Amino acid sequence: MWWERLKMKLPVSSHLLQDSAVALFSRTLGLLLEAGISLLASVEVAAQAVPNRYLVSQLTRVSESLRNGQSLYDSLASTEVFPQLALDMVRIGENSANLPGMLTEVADFYDERLRDRIQMLVSLIEPVIIIFIGLVAAAMILSIYLPIFNIIRITR
Repeated sequence: MWWERLKMKLPVSSHLLQDSAVALFSRTLGLLLEAGISLLASVEVAAQAVPNRYLVSQLTRVSESLRNGQSLYDSLASTEVFPQLALDMVRIGENSANLPGMLTEVADFYDERLRDRIQMLVSLIEPVIIIFIGLVAAAMILSIYLPIFNIIRITR
């Protein structure tokens, strides 16, 4: 669990993991609610869908808060998982009696955001990889030609 908590604190991985967890939890919860499953049971199942155990422990507190009579918004706000934008969308869904639809909107938004972040990361890593491959190729060429040049120099 300490490793998964550490991943949530690292600069690059924390945003990717949080966006992924919010999207997965929201989509699962929205689908379960649309299927007519109770909020409490849906939250418990949706929390288990998240692959990060640290986030699962955070989301398990949501079902405990719901049992104590808090709203879904207040329960999610007590965790470190949901950003304020997602919380505001959940509040709107609760107030408009369209929670499943709004959770789907949250999931769509964070899926798109995750795709954008991954694309940005790939576009940043790509030049670094190309430079690294170029350096490896240059080192291989030098390792082949330097002995040849030394032999030529010695024979003169």
